[in-house]
Amino acid sequence: MSKRSVNLLRKIKGDFEVAGANLIPKSLVLKTEALTGAGACSTTIPVTLVDTTGGAAAITLAAGSNAGQVKHIIMVKDGGNATLTLANAAGAADEYTFANVGESVALLWGVDEDGAAIGWVELSRGSGAVAGATAVAGLPAASAS
Repeated sequence: MSKRSVNLLRKIKGDFEVAGANLIPKSLVLKTEALTGAGACSTTIPVTLVDTTGGAAAITLAAGSNAGQVKHIIMVKDGGNATLTLANAAGAADEYTFANVGESVALLWGVDEDGAAIGWVELSRGSGAVAGATAVAGLPAASAS
């Protein structure tokens, strides 16, 4: 085995844990984008950080492209509400309103067993505030248009 291959294996071993036949990363860091004001969230960057210091903003998310694709949207600066509209929503909600710093939504691009797209599936919503385990007050408002 070449010296380069040995060094590569050491790097992999340092960054991953082996679980059966799977390599599991020891840490996961997702790429982020900043969205200031109105506009479209990237479908290829997993995390969008929303800044509305310039006032209320309409933001959109187009259809995903890969089964299991994950998208996180988080309000990080608040100067007005951010209203997110999903191009392809699976389920009841296709619009979310973020009113406070820390509010977030996690979405997954879903497909059926035949590989046909079903749309963005809501995995979770967060208020960014400390609340009881059963509290839903303060979560980003979800609605069907």
